[in-house]
Amino acid sequence: MNAPSKHKPTPKGLSFLLDFGPLLIFFLVNRLAKSETDPAQGPIYGTIAFMVAIMVAMVVSKWKSGKISIMMWVSAVLVVGLGGITVLLGDPVYIQIKPTVVYLLFAAILFGGLLRGKA
Repeated sequence: MNAPSKHKPTPKGLSFLLDFGPLLIFFLVNRLAKSETDPAQGPIYGTIAFMVAIMVAMVVSKWKSGKISIMMWVSAVLVVGLGGITVLLGDPVYIQIKPTVVYLLFAAILFGGLLRGKA
């Protein structure tokens, strides 16, 4: 007999919101905080909002479904890490490389599986 799972199914709309909501908040705040005199202002404020939003998304995910997906953990670590560097140095290039780092990480995982002969 199997023990009941602690994980509850996440409603589709909520799952979509948890995955893409923080990114949408980043773009919105980036756009609203845009400055003609300081081109880094929008991305810096957007990054701060992104860091807060992804933490909120993780809390909501744990609360509503009982778990936090691996993809959300990876994204959160990169957003907080690269976002922190972005905010500390005042240079938006670090948060801008986040998608590249994510894709390289997943490519390495897939390639490692290919070398081992496992999916």
